[in-house]
Amino acid sequence: MANCIQCGRQLPPLSFGKKLCQWCQQHEAAQRGELGEDAKQRVMPAPWVQREGSITLTRVIFGINVAVFLGMALATGSVEGFPGETRVHWGANYGPYTLSGDWWRLLSYMFLHGDLMHIAFNMWCLWDLGALCESLYGRWTFAAVYLLTGIAGGVASVAWNPGVLSVGASGAIFGLAGALIASFYLGEFSLPSFAIRFNGKTDASTGEDMATQILLGQLPLLWSPDSARVAVVGYGSGVTAGSALTHPLAALDLLEIEPAVLEADRIFRPFNNNPLADPRLAVHLEDGRMFLAHAAHRYDAIISEPSNPWLVGVNNLFTVDFYRLAKQHLAPTGVFCQWVQYYELSGGTLASLARSMAAVFPHAQVFLVDRDLLIVATVDGGPLDLDRVAQRLARPQVAKDLARAGVRTPADLVDEVAERIRTEGPEGFSRVSSAEVVRVDRDSH
Repeated sequence: MANCIQCGRQLPPLSFGKKLCQWCQQHEAAQRGELGEDAKQRVMPAPWVQREGSITLTRVIFGINVAVFLGMALATGSVEGFPGETRVHWGANYGPYTLSGDWWRLLSYMFLHGDLMHIAFNMWCLWDLGALCESLYGRWTFAAVYLLTGIAGGVASVAWNPGVLSVGASGAIFGLAGALIASFYLGEFSLPSFAIRFNGKTDASTGEDMATQILLGQLPLLWSPDSARVAVVGYGSGVTAGSALTHPLAALDLLEIEPAVLEADRIFRPFNNNPLADPRLAVHLEDGRMFLAHAAHRYDAIISEPSNPWLVGVNNLFTVDFYRLAKQHLAPTGVFCQWVQYYELSGGTLASLARSMAAVFPHAQVFLVDRDLLIVATVDGGPLDLDRVAQRLARPQVAKDLARAGVRTPADLVDEVAERIRTEGPEGFSRVSSAEVVRVDRDSH
């Protein structure tokens, strides 16, 4: 079955398109104030608790196949190719017999194999695909898929070439593979992902927020000139730094306070373009604000990756004081980009954060990527130049990286065209930032 993207609990079988379990849906509704204080929170098993269960159906089918093969081997004294009469005797699918009334052969042939290599390969596939399919669909749906696709394969074999003996679980196994591909396409489950967590809070992953991490590195560079000097606050998975380095930068200063984050980089190298191996990147193991306060030069782009304004140690990156510090170290045409986790913020908190940024950067553009906000603020108020975007997309590395986030043309960054990305211009940013409260450093303690 599919898993909840928030807590990892299993969702009901065939829950196509659903991403959150009922517990998390109710929890988020409570956080938004949509439920009364006396609302009951349904009790669900913790995602890390494994059920005590009997032997799986996959192992039962595996055992039946092996037992039948051993019986045939003992009957013939060989495992290297059973004669045709032996296969027919044990229930092979043979047109003249099957079409004459032995319809049971459409079922029995699935448990027969011609030789040792035949059963070895099929059982290897069954062990892996069967276990995955059974965990995804449940025991009875898995059994139905296995048997029905196996029978369908037998019918196709008789119809295509009735004079040929057919044995083996290949039809059923191909059916399992097809069911898994269809489920993945329809969103029933996703590929395994990697994540970094601090005190239980996910800070970076290769899952749902990959597009956000990529665009966080790409968007500000669509404003910046070639040979730009960039500063990135926070390393996370390294995806943002790696995306920024697909552009012809002069230098990138990476500001990361926790060495363990850099040690975890080896896990994310297949996803982050291996930025630590790029000679243009310089790692600075210190607090991002302290580094910027003493920086000797200005930057064309400053990217702030920490996205949770309610966390201690991160909340001081969402204050007027920090925005002033960032602006002081930006070039006259510089860009500041910040990631804000949108889905856990109240409207008042979001408006306060936007107002704080607008007090320093009056001109900004807001990108809503899935459930996250990317705010791109410019010193000179310059809008996004779609002609420049087209020029950047003409660069193979940039185009390949942006394609991972669903951006293939300049139009994909426009509200009317994009499906996953919506933008707000400076006017929209002014509406969002209409709150009277602004955040300063003393509010982050």
